[in-house]
Amino acid sequence: MSVAMMMSVALCYAAMSGLSLAMPRHLMDVTDRRLTATQIRVLRWTASLVLILAYLPMWQVWGAGTGFVVWVSVLSVTSIVLVLLLSYWPKWAVRVAFLMMLSACFLWLMQ
Repeated sequence: MSVAMMMSVALCYAAMSGLSLAMPRHLMDVTDRRLTATQIRVLRWTASLVLILAYLPMWQVWGAGTGFVVWVSVLSVTSIVLVLLLSYWPKWAVRVAFLMMLSACFLWLMQ
């Protein structure tokens, strides 16, 4: 697996977990905190920007068209993994998201 693919997988998982934690229902599964409307908005925008950043390595390696198709497939797979983790081990889903963001930063520094 190439570095671009690993970086995109890590960023897609982290972004989708951010988007899911912006929903109060998923947030209550993980923690007892409530977010304000401003915090939810910031979390959604940040996760959306991370999703765009996840597309950039795919675009760089495979070009715009093929990179988009690969990015959508990576997004689908990481979303399914996140749904399964949120269903069975919700606290681990957030821990994995933090590890994914750290690994994406590490991979970016290695490039």
